Amino acid sequence: QNASSLAPTDRKKTSRKRVVFEQYALAHYSVPLFAELAKHVDLLIVASEGNKVDGLNDVKEGAPFKVIRLKQGPPNGLFHPDIISVLEDFKADVYLSWMFSLDRILSNRAAYSKLKSMGLKIMLAGCDGYMYKQPLIGLLRGLINPRMTFKTIRSIVAMSRVDHFLAYSEKTADYF
Repeated sequence: QNASSLAPTDRKKTSRKRVVFEQYALAHYSVPLFAELAKHVDLLIVASEGNKVDGLNDVKEGAPFKVIRLKQGPPNGLFHPDIISVLEDFKADVYLSWMFSLDRILSNRAAYSKLKSMGLKIMLAGCDGYMYKQPLIGLLRGLINPRMTFKTIRSIVAMSRVDHFLAYSEKTADYF
């Protein structure tokens, strides 16, 4: 199933926002949350195809909302290289994802320009920041560590380009 077959046939007939939520996997415990969200928006979950996560039940079928699977890209490229096509075909209003993908797509000039030209609202869902009691110390550690400097800068650029942030814990909300 491709994203164009999932798009509303007539935008005027539906006043519900079209939301694409990009995931690494469709965790069994997130299905009730997404099912409730799908009652209020036209929801499409994009998850990776062919992945295995220890201890996680990755729901492959029977979800009460639209789901498509995409191949993951190389470590130095977009996490899901086909995500922009999916966003276009689905005629998304909102693109929600995690830092594992957004730091790559939002720090890539061509990809970021394409997203902005589509008029999307970009939301970062996250739990990042919980590992440090003092966020400034965490930032400094990331900038000083040669192996982490590029990733830290890429994350800063990505966060500066996000329209909204969805934190799922008080600790994360305090961090951001």
